[in-house]
Amino acid sequence: MELKYLIRVQAVALADDDGSHGTNITAGDMKTRLAAVNTLYAAANIEFIFNEQQDFLKLNSTLHNRSFTVLEAPNVDGDKWDHDPQIDV
Repeated sequence: MELKYLIRVQAVALADDDGSHGTNITAGDMKTRLAAVNTLYAAANIEFIFNEQQDFLKLNSTLHNRSFTVLEAPNVDGDKWDHDPQIDV
């Protein structure tokens, strides 16, 4: 019998402090997408586990939402950004 690897997935849906600029993904979307991923990884005996009630957290935090979200694409023609991203404009 082959060993099956179970990997638990937990998601955090971020929004600003006032609830604006939030993600539009839901726990149901996560479950649907992971079902598709599981079919791809089944041959490797890997299964991703996701519980809609326990593994989907909504967090209103402007700090986290803005710090971990790319709000402006980088300058792809150069090595670096040609200016700081305009976060609050």
